[in-house]
Amino acid sequence: MEAAMQKAREAVGVNADGTVGKADADLDPKYLALRSLCEQCMEGGRKGIDVRDGVLVGGDATRLDVFKGREMREWIEKHEELVRQKLELPEGEDAFTETELRGAERLGLKPLVAVACMRMMQHKLFLRLDRHNTKLPPGKKKLPRWPRKYVWHKEQLFRATQTTTVSYSGKRAGETADIDDDDTYYGFVYVRPVQLKSLLQGAALVLAPVLMCLYPIAPLWFKFGVVYVCVALLALIFTTIFVRLLVYSVVWLTTGRSFWVFPNLFNDDVPFMDALLPRYGFDKKAGLAKWWSRLTVLALLVAGGVAFYLNAPDEEAVKEMRDTAGNSFDEFMNWATANKQISNGTDTNSTEAEETEKPKEEKPDSEKTYEEIFADSVGDLLEEGQEGEAEAEAELSADERAARLDAMLEADEAEDEGTEAAHDSSEL
Repeated sequence: MEAAMQKAREAVGVNADGTVGKADADLDPKYLALRSLCEQCMEGGRKGIDVRDGVLVGGDATRLDVFKGREMREWIEKHEELVRQKLELPEGEDAFTETELRGAERLGLKPLVAVACMRMMQHKLFLRLDRHNTKLPPGKKKLPRWPRKYVWHKEQLFRATQTTTVSYSGKRAGETADIDDDDTYYGFVYVRPVQLKSLLQGAALVLAPVLMCLYPIAPLWFKFGVVYVCVALLALIFTTIFVRLLVYSVVWLTTGRSFWVFPNLFNDDVPFMDALLPRYGFDKKAGLAKWWSRLTVLALLVAGGVAFYLNAPDEEAVKEMRDTAGNSFDEFMNWATANKQISNGTDTNSTEAEETEKPKEEKPDSEKTYEEIFADSVGDLLEEGQEGEAEAEAELSADERAARLDAMLEADEAEDEGTEAAHDSSEL
């Protein structure tokens, strides 16, 4: 299998490591035209077909760009003029030989689709693949639309659909069933040159973890922006889910049909970018609901609404919960603002230390209580080394302390009066 893969690549001038071994000038012009056609259909998005990564089982796991035959057929039919120009085919059925017309009829394809795809397969630009695993997991009713593992298909003919035989597991182990109109898969053997989009995606994958690690030292405005964006996205998601459910309930209760807004929103089988396509649609597999089932669901909804209304909290409780939620958010924001120096990589402990180092303003003696004056005097005596007088001061009774306080205040008043008298005499 690996030898067949390498042989196919060597036939078009591609080495085992993916490098091109021949210059474009040395290759067949027909091959170059077909290769250009493949590159255009591999662009992706609305202009090209959907290409996914796949693993070719056997030996070393070889990764391939995988696409579906159904999408290739639709793309060629949509770009008929471009394909005819690349293949140098005139308009009309006269451009094909009788053999090509019979082959297209046998494959169930239009002549242009059959001829273009078979020529690309003959030049080993892509080859047909098959599912590696056709066993249904327990509880599943269908195979995944895009499997991860593939093997080479025995029939190297281009077909848009095929019949796949699946086997069941679990209680139905040993049973098989045929799935008609199943997708066919093909893998590009041609190695595309590295595109700018791939380089940018690789750079983003490398830079994203680095930026996440730098988040703790990001500016405060950036962190606020992240919080607001996350809250807005959550609100958008929950609003979308609520609107989908509301529209579905109204349509289902009135008509019995299943109508969804964004029907593929929770579908794991579609790509991420196609989750919002189509915008709306009916679920044809659900069928039409019976009138009595809709009436029962409506009665249950009405009963639940009445029960919630009767047991709803009063206005004061609702206001308290609202205030609590608002205060919690405000406290978070205030905390972030108060600690913005930490967010910017600095330490607030130095600021706190500086604030603690500032001397406190002392009260005048006339505003102090006796206990404060006594504590200050004892502290002064201890600082001056007069432990004995400090102990004697501490042993005074309450009356003695009050008398001493009065004496101290009278002495202070006399001193102030003497100072004022001296000041007045000096002015005279």
